[in-house]
Amino acid sequence: MVLRKLRVRKIRDYLIRSLQGPIPYDDPELVAYIRHKLLIPPSAAPYNLLGKSNTALIKPEASERFYKNITKHLFGDMKGGIFIEAGALDGESMSNTLRLETHQGWSGLLVEADSVSFEKLLAKNRKSWSLNACLSPYPYPSQEMLSSHSHYTGPNVLTAGLKVRAMHSLLAYMKRSAVTGSWYKKVQCLPLTSVLTALNITHVDLWVLDVEGAEMDILRSFDFKKFIVDVIYMEWKARPEHRTVAKEVEDFGYRLIAREFEDLVLVRKGTVYDPGVSYIIPEVNVSLTAEQQETVKIFAEKGMAVQF
Repeated sequence: MVLRKLRVRKIRDYLIRSLQGPIPYDDPELVAYIRHKLLIPPSAAPYNLLGKSNTALIKPEASERFYKNITKHLFGDMKGGIFIEAGALDGESMSNTLRLETHQGWSGLLVEADSVSFEKLLAKNRKSWSLNACLSPYPYPSQEMLSSHSHYTGPNVLTAGLKVRAMHSLLAYMKRSAVTGSWYKKVQCLPLTSVLTALNITHVDLWVLDVEGAEMDILRSFDFKKFIVDVIYMEWKARPEHRTVAKEVEDFGYRLIAREFEDLVLVRKGTVYDPGVSYIIPEVNVSLTAEQQETVKIFAEKGMAVQF
């Protein structure tokens, strides 16, 4: 009877705290729930990777080559680093952290909101913590609608000659034209600060952020004063907004040092990774000449892209 009363009182007290507003990221009950119920520890089993049979590795995408070169340039042979990969897909195809883990002894956190991709991720036996959730675009937990498209992972990642990256995104960040033809599912989103608190991590060497549109809100809600992140790889598809993004991350204490198409590399100012100068984004010419328009048509007919 006494235990029951204590349990009821605990639930009541938690409800009263919740009624005061959103649950803070460091709420003890929230942190304990994440630590004991949601986080899956690193696997002790041997890796179960497709390796060379993974068609995603046959012809790396420009984005993969870009990040591979950047990673080598920034981190070299550094051992034992800590990473976060949000949008981890199946944990192997197009992963920006796998080689750091397998060859340089890094570990960290793999976040994937889509349950199908997450099951494939667990089957890889990665040596990092795994979390089946989305990163919250707010400084508190929330539940959001996640759009899901066809699952192309592992050997099936090549379709019609094109490589399909994970295109799952929160409904609030989808382009209107992409809303139809998708499946929707409610998913739990958690502040990264809550997850890091549960893992007792305060310093991250590399944060890979590829979540199809919610990246900037996730950064805006992150506590950069309490948690240190040295390098951020971030995708931002709206290339005309890259200047604005570069200016805003300056306020977070970061510098844009490299860019290729929609992929951005941000480093914390004052670190060994900071060259002291920012990447200069060229002016965008939104109007194409007649010759450029004809070139676009030719490339489009061949299923290719062209950049001016």
